[in-house]
Amino acid sequence: MILPSRPTLNERATAADRIYRALRDEIVRLERLPGTPLRERDIAAERGVSRTPVREAVLRLADERLIEIFPQSGTFVAPIKAEDALDALFLRAAIEESAARIVAETRAEAAANALNAVQERHERAGAMSDSGDVFYLLDEEFHCTLLSEAGHPATWRALHSAKAHMDRVRRLLLPDPDHYEHVLGGHRLVVTAIRSGDGWAAAAAVREHLEPFRDMVERMAKRYPSYFGLI
Repeated sequence: MILPSRPTLNERATAADRIYRALRDEIVRLERLPGTPLRERDIAAERGVSRTPVREAVLRLADERLIEIFPQSGTFVAPIKAEDALDALFLRAAIEESAARIVAETRAEAAANALNAVQERHERAGAMSDSGDVFYLLDEEFHCTLLSEAGHPATWRALHSAKAHMDRVRRLLLPDPDHYEHVLGGHRLVVTAIRSGDGWAAAAAVREHLEPFRDMVERMAKRYPSYFGLI
């Protein structure tokens, strides 16, 4: 009988990374709701892997506070943590205000044109029904483009890993039509301020666009208390 070969360390790492990304995406997209149990054995069977890479992925997600492990009870999707969402807001505001100031003062027209190209697609998505996922991804693209135009594309990847709880709140906001106009209107102001070449006005436009998220967190916590672990 020929025994199956054992996976190499690199293959296990690749499987763990793939499972981590898939689970993280499902949690952020609210496909796995806060409080939902996660069974490593079931995930391993679904993915066709051993439990080792699943365990590695789960530990990474626990380190990001997206999963909670209770030795006597099991493993569960963590509640949305308002403090983590607001920490991500603080980080984003500091970085993106700087980026807006840089591009306004150094490459206003080019940056405004690049952002406006994303904005035009975003406006079309906002006018469509059932466009939540597309709208969300174009919102991400707008802010990623801002950092790229400022010469710091890798910073967006660092932000992405830090803002999972913020992104879960943003997903909760998607069914609200008023949220679409808040996002689109904020982006319009950012583009206009950058095109003016006024760095401080551009930074202020980003701050004005992001700061209302504080109230949104509070509103969503009241609307979905079980998701925030409040009941």
